[in-house]
Amino acid sequence: MRPKVLGEAHRCVQDKCRLLRLFKEGNIVLACSFAYHLADTGKEAKLFASNIRECPIVDATQFALTPSKISEAESFLKSVSLPLPDKALQLALGTFDLSYETYDIGLAFLSLMIAMEVLLGPKDQQRITHWISTNAGVLLGQSQSDGQRISEKMKGLYDKRSKLVHTGDKSVVAREDILELRHYVRETIKEVMRSGMPKDALLDTLKSCRFGQRPWRVKQ
Repeated sequence: MRPKVLGEAHRCVQDKCRLLRLFKEGNIVLACSFAYHLADTGKEAKLFASNIRECPIVDATQFALTPSKISEAESFLKSVSLPLPDKALQLALGTFDLSYETYDIGLAFLSLMIAMEVLLGPKDQQRITHWISTNAGVLLGQSQSDGQRISEKMKGLYDKRSKLVHTGDKSVVAREDILELRHYVRETIKEVMRSGMPKDALLDTLKSCRFGQRPWRVKQ
C-alpha cells in the first residue's frame, strides 16, 4: 500500500474522531491503528499489515450518543470537514484538541483559554477579560439572562487563568473548570462557523449586540 493512501485513510478516521469531539463532550480517539492490504501477486494473495501507535489516552471523559443524537451526529459529520475554513478556527480546534491530550491540568486549561482568545479576543488586547467574557455571553447566550450567566462564568474562568499564569498554582483549576471551559470553546467554534463571518466582522457584530441577540440566527 502506498504511504500516501495509508496516510489518507488514517487521517480520514482521525478527522471523524476530532469532529465527534467537536460535536459533543467525550474523548473518542484512536488508541492504535492497524491497516491491512491484500495484494494479489498473480501467484498468490498476500496479506500485509502495518500499525500506527496513537497518542496515549489521557482524558477519560466518556463519549456516548443516545439514539436520538445519532442522526444529528451523522449530519454534523457530513456538513463539517477538516481543515476548518479559517486559520483562527484551525488554531482554536488544535488547542481544543490539546486539552484532551495533555496530562497537565494547568496546560489543558491554558490551551482552552488560548482557543477563546483566538476566537473572541480583541486585536488591541485591552480589557481582554471584559471583551472575551462579553463576546462569549452574546455569542452563546440563548436569552438575556443566559448570556449574562455565561459572561459571568467566563470572567470567573479568566480570573483563574490569570492566577495560574502569574503564580503557577495549578490547584486553582478543577476538573469541572476544564469541562465547562471546553464546552464554551466547543460551542464557540460551532457558532463562529454558523455565523459565516470573518473574525473582525464577527467581533464588530457582537459589540453592537446585547445578550440574547444574534443576527445570523434570526436570518436562518
